[in-house]
Amino acid sequence: MRFTIFLLLSFLSPLLFSATSLTESDIRLLAAKKEWRDLLHYHQVGIIKGTGSQIDDPSFFLAKTGNHDPVAELKATITGFLLGAAGLESTHSAQCRFPARYFWLKKQRPDLSLPQIKCPDFDPWFAQINGESVYLIFPAAYLNSPSSMYGHTLFRVKKKLNDAPLLDYAVNYAANADPDDNQLVFSYKGLAGGYPGVVSVMPYYQKVKEYNFLESRDIWEYKLNLTPFEVSQFVRHVWEMKNTYLSYYFFSENCSYQLLTLLDASSSRLNLADNFSMWAIPADTIRVLKKANMIDGASYRPSLLNKMSSMLDQVDDAAIRVAKSLVDNEKLNLAELETYNQYDQAQILEVAYEYSRYLVARKKVVSNYLNRRSIKLLSLRSQRQRGEVFSPVKPPVLRDDQGHKTQRLAVSLGAKENTTYSILEYRPSYHGLLDPQGGYLKGAELSMFSGSVRWNEED
Repeated sequence: MRFTIFLLLSFLSPLLFSATSLTESDIRLLAAKKEWRDLLHYHQVGIIKGTGSQIDDPSFFLAKTGNHDPVAELKATITGFLLGAAGLESTHSAQCRFPARYFWLKKQRPDLSLPQIKCPDFDPWFAQINGESVYLIFPAAYLNSPSSMYGHTLFRVKKKLNDAPLLDYAVNYAANADPDDNQLVFSYKGLAGGYPGVVSVMPYYQKVKEYNFLESRDIWEYKLNLTPFEVSQFVRHVWEMKNTYLSYYFFSENCSYQLLTLLDASSSRLNLADNFSMWAIPADTIRVLKKANMIDGASYRPSLLNKMSSMLDQVDDAAIRVAKSLVDNEKLNLAELETYNQYDQAQILEVAYEYSRYLVARKKVVSNYLNRRSIKLLSLRSQRQRGEVFSPVKPPVLRDDQGHKTQRLAVSLGAKENTTYSILEYRPSYHGLLDPQGGYLKGAELSMFSGSVRWNEED
C-alpha cells in the first residue's frame, strides 16, 4: 500500500501542483515553520544528537526522504491532500492518515482547495475521544521500584460533558519492552534505544488501577492551558502517532520528553521539548510546563495505601478488627457490625471494602469468595449513611515538582590531621538523604552519575 501511494504521488505531483497557487518559495517558507517541523518531530536531544526526525517508522512519511527533508515531505503531503481518496480507500488517504497536518495546512493556507473527505476509522475515533481539555498525569514515586522514583507522565483527555474522570481516555507513551529480557539486557536496550516507543490510547481507569491500586502511587493531575483548537489538534496528532514507533531512550527520548513533543506539535506557541538538550526527568518537564504558564491547576488522587492509612487513623482498633473480620472470614457475619450506629457501620464497611481490594491488588490473594465479598460490602455500604463518612486524604505539603531541582553542584571544605582539603561535587540527578525532604520520598535516596574531585591544601 505504501509503495502504491509513493507511485501515485510521484506521477501526479507535478500535475496537482500546477492547479494550485503554491510556488517553490511558498513551499519552502511553510516547511521552515516550527509547527511543520514539530509535526514531523524534528527535535534533538541526548549525548549524540541526530538530525532530522526522531521517528524511526518509515510509514510515518509520505516522501522517501521525509525523515530528514521537511520540504520533500511537505510536497508529498500536499500532493496527497490534493489527491484525496482518488485511487485509494478513504482510510489510506492522506487526510485520514494525517489529520493534524491537514488542519494545520488549512489554517496556514485557507486559499488552497484541499478536499475534505470522510474517514471511516478516524472520524468515529475522534468523536469517541470528544476532547474538551487535556491533563498531564504524574504518578509519584514508590519505594519498591528505583526507576519509579523518577516518576512517569501521561495525558488524560477530558471528554466533553463528562464529570467522571475515570471514564476519560489516557494517552501514554512507553517502551514496548521484551518480557523475556533480563535486567541486564533491559538496562542496555533502554539506554541504547533498543526498544520501540509507542503511543497508546486506553480508558483512564486502567492507568489509575495500575498506579493507584497495583503500585500504590499517588497521582497528581495538572490541567493544561490549551485552547479548543489546540486540544483538537492534540487529539488529531495522537491519531497520527499511535500508528508509528520511535526508539525509546530512558534518559533522553523517554515518556515525558516525547509527551512534550506531542504538545509542541499541537500548538504554534509552544516550544517545550527544546528546553532539554541532554536528558529529561519527568519532574523537570512539569517545571518547564509551569514556567511556560501551561498549568491551570493541580489536583491530588491518593494511592490505595495512603487512602487506607487515612481511614484507619479516623477509626478505633475495635472498628478495624470488625472490618477485618468482614473480609477474612469466608462466612459473612454481620452481628458485630450491627452493634454500631449507622455512621460507624458505614465507616467500617468502607474500611472493609478497601481492605478487600488491597488483598487482591497488592497481596495477590486469590480466593473464590473475595471478589463476591467486595461487591457485597459495597451493597451493604450503600444501605447505610449517605455521603462522605471520612475526611479526605491530606495531600503532601509539597508536590514532586515543588521539591528541590534534580541537579546539584556542591563545594565543601574539611580538615584531617592538620591538613585542609576541598571537594567539588556534581550530581546530575536525583535526590540524596542530605537534600531538603519536601517533594521526595522520606528516607529514600537515588543518585546517578555523581562525581567528585578532592584536593589537599599542599596540592
